[in-house]
Amino acid sequence: MRRALGIFCILMTLMAGCGVEPEKRAYPLAVSLDLREGEYEVRYGMARLSAVTGQGKEPEGDSAERLAFRGESLEAVRRAYHRSQQYYLDTGHVQAVLLGETLQEDREKLAQALEEMEENRMLGSGCYVFSCPDPGALMELDGTVLESLGEYLVGIYENRPADQGEKGVTLQEVYSAWYRDGSLPALPRAVLGENGLPVVENS
Repeated sequence: MRRALGIFCILMTLMAGCGVEPEKRAYPLAVSLDLREGEYEVRYGMARLSAVTGQGKEPEGDSAERLAFRGESLEAVRRAYHRSQQYYLDTGHVQAVLLGETLQEDREKLAQALEEMEENRMLGSGCYVFSCPDPGALMELDGTVLESLGEYLVGIYENRPADQGEKGVTLQEVYSAWYRDGSLPALPRAVLGENGLPVVENS
């Protein structure tokens, strides 16, 4: 009986995050990863709660927000988030990941980031991944020029004619390519267009 109770307590502890009420969670739809002064810089493009839950009305104070944190590891970044934010970070709805070109050039840091992301299941493996020379510039559009950068980038692919034959690269495809031969697949490149909106360039 004691053993069963102990196992139950452990499971409840591990599932503590799952019990957080929706209105007490923060839902990023876009996440960017890059290097700045030797540390990871992660930016979260937070969605409005109503956009994630499907509620028709906007709760008071329900606004999109862009947050940036630094750390020597992605776990350190996550801890930095929780030290300063009141809402539980729920990354299960992320639609787009922007990989900074500075991070891609540092194989050691890139390998560490991909390993942490996969082992801890920080992001869903089906989200799209983009290469980006300046992730900060695109993330600044989130919640200002664009209602959601993540939805916008995904929409570029989903709304293209089928005969164009271009598709996005998922995070699972990035994992597979990296562990197969230590390289990244040809990532679509997300840049700021002349009209001030994101443009996706396929390799």
